Amino acid sequence: VCRMFDADLQKEYVFCSYLLKLIPPDPGPMIDLEGKLKLEFYKLEETFKGTIGLSDEPIQFVPALDTGKGGPEPQEPLEVVIERINDLYAGNFTDGDRVVLQAMHEKLRSDKKLRSIARSSNPQIFTESIFPKSFGEVAQESYMEQTEAYTSMFEDKSKYNAMMSALGEILYREFNRV
Repeated sequence: VCRMFDADLQKEYVFCSYLLKLIPPDPGPMIDLEGKLKLEFYKLEETFKGTIGLSDEPIQFVPALDTGKGGPEPQEPLEVVIERINDLYAGNFTDGDRVVLQAMHEKLRSDKKLRSIARSSNPQIFTESIFPKSFGEVAQESYMEQTEAYTSMFEDKSKYNAMMSALGEILYREFNRV
C-alpha cells in the first residue's frame, strides 16, 4: 500500500485502465521493411534559375457574359409523390386526390413504429412487404373519416397502387434521412 498524493494522476490511471480494455489489441507484429525497399530511380534537375516578377502593365478584367444557371428548385416530398403518381397512373390527379394523399402522408409519417421499421429494413422489403399493410390501415381509417374524398382511390385499383408505391418510397427516404 502506498499513499497517493496526486488525485489527478489516480483518475487518469483509472480512466486509462478502462480505456485499455476497449481498445483492440495490436493486429500483429510490425513488419520490418528496412532493407526490403530500395529507391532505384530519383532524378532532381534544375529547370529554371532566376526571379519571377509581375509585369507593370495594367490588366483589364472583362466580366463573364454567360452566367451559370442554377439547378432545378428542390421539390417538397409531396410534390415528388404527386409527380410519381402522375407518371405511374396515367389519369387525372384532382385536388381532392391531393388532399387525400397529403392527409395519408401526414398520418403515415407520424407513425413511430413505421419509422423505426423503415430505418432497419431494405427499401424493397419496406415498400413491397411492410408498407402495404400500414398503407391499407391508414387508407381505411381515412376512408371512414372522409368517405367521399377517398371513394375515387378505392374504386380504381391502379390509382391505389400508384399512390401506395409512391408514398412508400418517399416515406422510406424521409425516415432514413438523418
